[in-house]
Order: sequence, then structure tokens, then C-alpha cells
Amino acid sequence: MRSDLKIIARASGEEAISKLLRAGATQVISPYHFVGHRIAHLFLRPNVLDFIDTAFGSARLDVEIEKVPVSENSSVVGKTLGDSLNRRQEGVVILALKRSDGVMAFNPPSDTVIQAGDCLIAIGESDKLKNLENLPQS
Repeated sequence: MRSDLKIIARASGEEAISKLLRAGATQVISPYHFVGHRIAHLFLRPNVLDFIDTAFGSARLDVEIEKVPVSENSSVVGKTLGDSLNRRQEGVVILALKRSDGVMAFNPPSDTVIQAGDCLIAIGESDKLKNLENLPQS
């Protein structure tokens, strides 16, 4: 009934996932599926999981992943990523750019033009991400 309402459900079994989605959940989390993937990654990509656990786990590197929405009056609208954001100077890495139509571009090139309504997905230290979130408004 409300398409703007985000509903996240937990499935107790794999057979419940499709039922919860049909019932209106926007996302379904299956603990067994999640743990299974984690075990597989521990065998196949242990160094990647070490980084994730160190960066986002209890040890914390003060690194976060954030979304940075681009408003229509932002000074970066119509400019390229390379012209508007010196990624190294900002101390963040732009992982992806999500367009207002939902299309996601992973590791967008520096010649990607930023549009109003875009959302930048960035990783970096908390204070550096705050600087990025406070993009100048025109």
C-alpha cells in the first residue's frame, strides 16, 4: 500500500524468502544464507574478510561507507567527478554512483557527469566523509 515504506524481514528458512517478498517486504535477510556466504568467504577470500572485519568490526579503522545525495542546487551538478571532487584530497574513495533512476555504476570514471538526484557511495574516514557530505551549494 505504501511504496515509500522500506520493510526488511528475517526469513527463518529459504522457502520463506519468496513468501515474505510477495507479502510486501522490500528486502529479506536469511541468517542461514548470510552465514553460509561468510563461511565460504572465509575459505576463499580470508584477506578480504580480515579487512572488512578490521574496518567495520570491533577493531574499527574509523572507516565507513556512506551515501552522499546530490541535491539539485549542489555546485557539483553538471560537473564531472574529476573536476568537482579531488578524491585523494577529500580522503575518500567513490565506490559507486547511483542515478536517480536506480542505475548503479561501480567505480565510476572521473569523466562521469554528476546529475541532480544522484547518490555517491563513498568509503573513507568519518571526518572526511562529513566533508564530502557538505558539498557546496550554489
